Amino acid sequence: MTMWLSVDPMADKYPSISPYAYCAWNPVKLVDPDGRELVIMDGSTRYYYKNGHVYINAKCTGLTFDSRLGKEASIIKNNLDKMSKSGAGKKVINRLINSSECYTISVDAKTGDGYYSTANNKVYLVSGKKNNMEALSHELFHAYQDDNGRSQRSIYNEVEAYVFCKMMSGLSTGIYSDNNNEYTLYGEEIVQKFDEKKFEYLVNHFKIDSKANSTGKYNDYKLNPGRYKYSSSLLNKL
Repeated sequence: MTMWLSVDPMADKYPSISPYAYCAWNPVKLVDPDGRELVIMDGSTRYYYKNGHVYINAKCTGLTFDSRLGKEASIIKNNLDKMSKSGAGKKVINRLINSSECYTISVDAKTGDGYYSTANNKVYLVSGKKNNMEALSHELFHAYQDDNGRSQRSIYNEVEAYVFCKMMSGLSTGIYSDNNNEYTLYGEEIVQKFDEKKFEYLVNHFKIDSKANSTGKYNDYKLNPGRYKYSSSLLNKL
């Protein structure tokens, strides 16, 4: 029976399985080179991102040159590098890399500004000018929420993602308002330091005041179906 020689770093996620169990004692059907990866798709080619480098295999032993990446994949890689330079960005990226799940980033969304799919743990971005830090950071935070068990579609989650987007890119329509200066002020302040009351205010006023919802894009989203405490926001742990 195949087993790890040391404790699986993700063992705490599966308390019912031995921390030394490789692929839950089922190596015939399951494969797990090291249990950790963040994939950048370049057309049909997979590159594995770790510690600012890209590799051609999941074991992260086949280091490749950035110059070999296609244009869109290179943009993604560079934006991941920039995110990793901040404490908050590095924490989000490292969580996804060290997850037992495999998260993928690709540029094959046809419309909109991109999205994250919980069905396959994949961030879909749009090519060209919309393949940018603003889109990547927002959708990658949705992946981070998913990995933390908070994948429900909600205004709570959207505000978190928009705040993180502002942290990484300096841009975020979600925490800016054309008609409520207090909303914009709280949005700016929470980027610098998390505040439970200001976060709650942003969530409760998002549909009415957020520029991101000026067309009613999020009108059918519930505020907080998961009933998460505002003090337990993932932003408060970055």
